[in-house]
Amino acid sequence: MEETGTVVHIEADEISVRFDRTEACKKCGACKLGQDGEMLIVVHNTLGAKIGDRISVALEEGDLFGASLLAYGMPLGGLLLGMLLGMWIAPLFPSVNRDLIATVGAAVLMLVAFGINHLLEPLHKAKKKYLPVPVKIHETDNEP
Repeated sequence: MEETGTVVHIEADEISVRFDRTEACKKCGACKLGQDGEMLIVVHNTLGAKIGDRISVALEEGDLFGASLLAYGMPLGGLLLGMLLGMWIAPLFPSVNRDLIATVGAAVLMLVAFGINHLLEPLHKAKKKYLPVPVKIHETDNEP
């Protein structure tokens, strides 16, 4: 997946790139969405881009799948596993509604999965995993 945006800020070896929000990335949540429908994302400046440059930023297909699996698959798995475990232990508590135990189990394990994702985020960032990278600086109309 590749998007083109404008470099708006440089700090050390990182650049902030502003994109117009497209349908393809409307609900991703990986970027900081602006109130005016724009997104802002920080990437390593591996291309030597300057403020005002139009650049393409990409996320590898495998990384996109892996990030989606972590963001959506783990919590869904926790939800389903929690529900099944709740149904399994429900007979140990005959005075409590079985569906309530399953619902609480589902909620707890889903929250655990979100917590694990939150704890793993710095590790993924340190390994530069699931991060978009700049791939190309585009020529502007006013250049010779």
